Amino acid sequence: MDERFVTECVVGYLFRLQMITLHRPVSMYSFRLQVSRIVLTCALFGIFWVAGAGTGVRIAMAQQTGERDAGDRTSAVRPGSIGASWISLPQASASQGMIYVDQVGLQFLGNQTIGSDFVDTEVYVLGPQDVLSMTVKGSVSFSVRAAVVNAGGYVSVPFAGDVQLAGRTLAEAEEYLEQAFATEIVDFSLDVSLQQPRPVEVTVSGDVPNPGLLRFPAGTRLDAAIFAAVESEPDTVEADPMISGMQRLMDSEYALRSVRLQREGGKVDAEADLAAFYHTGDTSFNPYLYDGDRVVIVKKNEYTPRVSVSGAVNRPVELEYKAGDTLQDLFDMTGGYLPEADLSMVMRHRGVGAGAGTLGAGTLGAGTASSDSKGVRIELAETDPASIYVKPNDHFVVPRRENVAEVVTMEVRGEVASPGIYPVAASGAGLSDLLAMAGGITPNALPHGAYLVRTLKERNRVSSVFEMDPARLQRTSDSYNEGFAYLDLERGLMEEYRIYIDLTDEQALQGVSVRDGDQLIIPRDDKVVMLYGQVNQPGMLSYQPEKRVEDYIREAAGFTLAADTERIFVIKAAGRTWMKPEDTNIESGDMIFVDRIPYDDFYRYRDFELQTQTQRRANIQLVLSTVTTVASILTTYFAIRSR
Repeated sequence: MDERFVTECVVGYLFRLQMITLHRPVSMYSFRLQVSRIVLTCALFGIFWVAGAGTGVRIAMAQQTGERDAGDRTSAVRPGSIGASWISLPQASASQGMIYVDQVGLQFLGNQTIGSDFVDTEVYVLGPQDVLSMTVKGSVSFSVRAAVVNAGGYVSVPFAGDVQLAGRTLAEAEEYLEQAFATEIVDFSLDVSLQQPRPVEVTVSGDVPNPGLLRFPAGTRLDAAIFAAVESEPDTVEADPMISGMQRLMDSEYALRSVRLQREGGKVDAEADLAAFYHTGDTSFNPYLYDGDRVVIVKKNEYTPRVSVSGAVNRPVELEYKAGDTLQDLFDMTGGYLPEADLSMVMRHRGVGAGAGTLGAGTLGAGTASSDSKGVRIELAETDPASIYVKPNDHFVVPRRENVAEVVTMEVRGEVASPGIYPVAASGAGLSDLLAMAGGITPNALPHGAYLVRTLKERNRVSSVFEMDPARLQRTSDSYNEGFAYLDLERGLMEEYRIYIDLTDEQALQGVSVRDGDQLIIPRDDKVVMLYGQVNQPGMLSYQPEKRVEDYIREAAGFTLAADTERIFVIKAAGRTWMKPEDTNIESGDMIFVDRIPYDDFYRYRDFELQTQTQRRANIQLVLSTVTTVASILTTYFAIRSR
């Protein structure tokens, strides 16, 4: 860096410091701060020169000082080529040159990630608010970041000035920029990429709540536009947070398999299939939106033909019919067959008025289908489903093979010789057989405290009869609200259903059948009894068969002052049932609960005692007063008689 340039910078700072000093008082701290800035600036200039970045700094600073460096390897820098919005930063390697960043372009950069397949350099046409990135390597190396296409369609870049790029594809823009840079730089290579595509404006029409021009970030797909057009205002819709937006679209009244997408002024007119995208995840059915697209949505009605696949498939589907569908397309949307599917007996039923009972000429090869009153039987083992074209109102049912063994397992946990998961017969095996497979219970088991955990599962997409909706029950019941609140509380406590079993009762073992997913829990016998409630020392006490309830209470230091000695209960380990002490014997694992006098009853009792004592004192005073009065009367009487 030449001395004249550094001298001018230093003198400029000193002049500024002098002017500040002359116009207002300057503290010693402010003076030192200004001097520190001058020293730091000079040091940075020296570092840039040593690092080999002097050329880039002179070019960047020449624009602000009006100076031009004729000694560079480039030709003269065009005035105005580095605007006031540009900032220049050194790169990690001096050979890479400077990085020029457009501060205006930084405001257009978003946080969303754009798919790599969104931009086709041969097709994507640049427009206002597109943000470009450029890298130049050669005799002068530098990088340009956040170069934004302005409203007039121009991009202002160093060395090249203002370049008209709007209306050109990325490939054309790179070629055009090479020509612009070639007037200022020799022996270089240029790479241009789209750093941030511009937002897209899409027109949505049809019988939707929110038609019109909608604006989306670049990289948005078709489903977002449809969702924005058909979804009502947030304050008028109570959407279930557990149901996704796409699921709500699938459950809506709109024909999502025939969404028309018009592009390039109507030159490209195609139909998108969002139902296929939802069921298969194939993004080709859910294309990207581009600026100027037009989307047309229609509603389904009672005349819209439908097709379906159900039975032994992973996910039964029913959709509106789309011309060109094959049976394989529908199977793909179901996620495939179940292992027990019988592909030799796939039944096709056609709706009334659609040629029910006939396959149509040329639909299937000879010997691959037969017809009866129940529909048409298709043997997929001999026919490729991709060759079977679906017709309107075709409904396919995939049956299950007969005599297929249902896989049923059950877990045994706790005090058994071999805890684990064991297979059981689908018809239900006895607990005795299950315990035998697990090697029997251990000596430390608490057999009368065992229980079976059963989770209610859907079978063939049918809920258990024990699933209940308190709101539906309330409609036909005369119970009070408190009763239904308690019922709802009980339902919450029954997330898992427990069946308590005494493993020492052989008859009970034979009477309980296990089901798929059951868990047999056998707790450990810790030889203790638990005391709760109004005893002075609640907690665990060692179990001794000869002890009674009062013995354990005495061992726990007796009752507290608030104990209700009339309400003592034994909670049995077997079934957690509450019993009176006189109705049961204490066993290991049992709990003893001593209730307390209710607060209201306690204070009422205290008031009653006080009132009783007050009344007793009043009665004594009345008796004494009466005795005194009688004595006075008798004394007077005998005094009169004695005269």
